[in-house]
Amino acid sequence: MRLKPVGDGYRLGQDAQISDLGAFFALAAEPAAVDRLVELCAGQGLDAGLPEKATKTRVIYMHRFRSMAFVVALLATLAVLPAPAHAAAATGGVIEGTLTTADGSAPVAGARLQIKAYSGTPSYLLPEAVTDESGHYRLEPLPAGRYRIGFFFAETGDQQWAPRMTRETAATWYSVTDGGTTVVNDSLFPTGDLDVTFTNADGPIAAFCADASGGYFLRSGCTTTGTLNLRGLRSGRYAVLVWAEGETAVSPAWATITTGNLTALTVTKR
Repeated sequence: MRLKPVGDGYRLGQDAQISDLGAFFALAAEPAAVDRLVELCAGQGLDAGLPEKATKTRVIYMHRFRSMAFVVALLATLAVLPAPAHAAAATGGVIEGTLTTADGSAPVAGARLQIKAYSGTPSYLLPEAVTDESGHYRLEPLPAGRYRIGFFFAETGDQQWAPRMTRETAATWYSVTDGGTTVVNDSLFPTGDLDVTFTNADGPIAAFCADASGGYFLRSGCTTTGTLNLRGLRSGRYAVLVWAEGETAVSPAWATITTGNLTALTVTKR
C-alpha cells in the first residue's frame, strides 16, 4: 500500500506516486511526510532545477492550501444543514370560560362566541363556539397571541365584549400561550324592562311599533294589543320612537331603565 497508516494519520510509502498526493492531503498526513513529498517531486521531474528548500516550501504551502480548502468546505456544509429539532412544533393554546346572568345566578346558553385577534387574523380562520347549557365555552386551538372575546345573541341581535363592554374597541386583550389555557368568564349586563303604550286625541292605539335606543343598544318591536313589551334592556337612558300606520311622525320620548325593574312609558301624539 502506497499510503501507510501511522498512528492516527498516514504517510507515503517508498512506492508512492505523485497521483497519491490528493489522497495524502485529504487524509491530513503528518508534517514529517513533507520531506518524502519533496523527494517524489524531485524524482518525477517536478520543480526541476529548484533548490531543495524551494521545493519543500512549495509542498508545505500546498499542504496548507489543501487544509484550508477542506476547512472552508466543511464549514459551508455545516451552514446549510437543517438545525436539529430541539422542541416540538407549537400546539397553540385555549381560551375557555363561562357566561352567566348579570347576578351570576344562572348560566347563559346559546350565545355565539366572537373572537378578535390582535395579529389581524380573520375571524373566520379562528375556532368557533357556542355556550352550552352550563354557559361554558371552549375555543381551541388558538395560535399564541392576544385576543378579544365577545358574545352574540342571535335572538335579540345584542352583543357584548369581555369584560362586560358594549364596544369591541373597549374590550380587554387576553393573552394565549402555546400549551396554556386562559380563562375568560363574563356576565350579562344588568337589565330592566319597558312597557310602551301609544295614544292620540281619540285614545289608545292598539297597533304600533317602537324602537328604544341608547348607548350602542337597540330594542325594537311591534304590537297589536295596545302595549309593547320590550324586555332585557340594559340599564340606562333610552330614546323611544313610536309610529303607527296612518299616523304622522311622533317626536321621541325618553325612558330611564333601572336594573330589575319595569318602566312604563306612554307616548302621546299631539
